[in-house]
Amino acid sequence: MRFEAAEVLDLVGISKEMLRHWKKALPPIFGRDARSSRYSFEEVVALAVIARAVRDFAVPVSHFTHVAEKMFNEVGRHLQPPHVAQVVCITRDDVLFAPLDSVPFHDCMVIVHLERLLVEIRTNIEARSSREAQLDLPLAGAKIAALRGLRFR
Repeated sequence: MRFEAAEVLDLVGISKEMLRHWKKALPPIFGRDARSSRYSFEEVVALAVIARAVRDFAVPVSHFTHVAEKMFNEVGRHLQPPHVAQVVCITRDDVLFAPLDSVPFHDCMVIVHLERLLVEIRTNIEARSSREAQLDLPLAGAKIAALRGLRFR
């Protein structure tokens, strides 16, 4: 499944300007053209982890520049079976993935629960799909009825 930039903004909860800035700071998405680029599910999840850290914990996106390649690859690897409840541990100089029951110890780190984030993203995707399905209903009669009250000069 691939996602357009507008869908990514909605799923991840960031603005167009923020994504534009991130495309300059994060090597895995560096320089993508907004009109023609599409994002994989793994990329959407990685961007959602970053968005959570930036929004909720004021971690600057520049903190992820040197670990972005590793992080995007690790997200893809951890989305493959077998599924084990994972957390993403963001430390001062690294991003670590660990099972929920064995989180590494660091003096200071931000923890993002990957499974909860996946549930949020999948719920949003399902909600979008149901809205789009409603828009695809054949309502030709409704279009004609709506035009009856218009006057053309």
